[in-house]
Amino acid sequence: VMGEVVRPGRIEWSDEMDLIDLLAHVGGPTRRADTSKIEVANNGQMTNFDLDQYILDGSPASNLPRVSAGTVVRVHALPDDPSDNKSQWVSQSSDASIYVFGQINAPGRYRFTDEMHFLDILSAADGPTMDADIHNIRVTHRGLGYAKVSKLNLSMYFETGDESILPDVRPGDTIYIPEKNKNWLDRSKESTVRVLGEVRDPGRYVFNDNMTVLDLLAEAGGPTNSAYLEKISIVNMS
Repeated sequence: VMGEVVRPGRIEWSDEMDLIDLLAHVGGPTRRADTSKIEVANNGQMTNFDLDQYILDGSPASNLPRVSAGTVVRVHALPDDPSDNKSQWVSQSSDASIYVFGQINAPGRYRFTDEMHFLDILSAADGPTMDADIHNIRVTHRGLGYAKVSKLNLSMYFETGDESILPDVRPGDTIYIPEKNKNWLDRSKESTVRVLGEVRDPGRYVFNDNMTVLDLLAEAGGPTNSAYLEKISIVNMS
């Protein structure tokens, strides 16, 4: 029994023992053990065993991987914080990882299982920064055989609590949180409105369905002293 157990070593085998007995003999997994992916090598075959799920389901002993004399059990360590020790987290397989980039407090590569969801990853990465545009988060779904990108308005989720707003994420996916004040050239014309003429800060502004003309005028600094308020023109290009 090797890896992240209290007393790794060679254990004398008897036919009455199973995998749980073996782990008990070596003192059990350590605090850093990844118990969701224990490797069991037996007679030339490798089995990955999820001890966490086995315990949660209350599964019978018959669901345990078969072990016998000569079996090798290896318990991997959970990856370290990517900002602290990159030499450790690069050893984590990509099929158990999600990538988080952009305006996040701890961007990097994070371990992910099917029991976790989008908010788990966001929390593990210490959440968005103050400059994050949480209205336009992008999730790139990989391994589907075709290109798929989901757009998430996290602010809308916090306002409504609607769980259907959160995208389904899987190992291998990429989460990108853009900057709030990014270059307007990077924004599509469908998400912006142009404010021209006698306002203090004319220009191109981000717009969504929750905003009104008054919101836009306020964003543009309001009308100047010479503005003709009785005849504001609105041109709808759609």
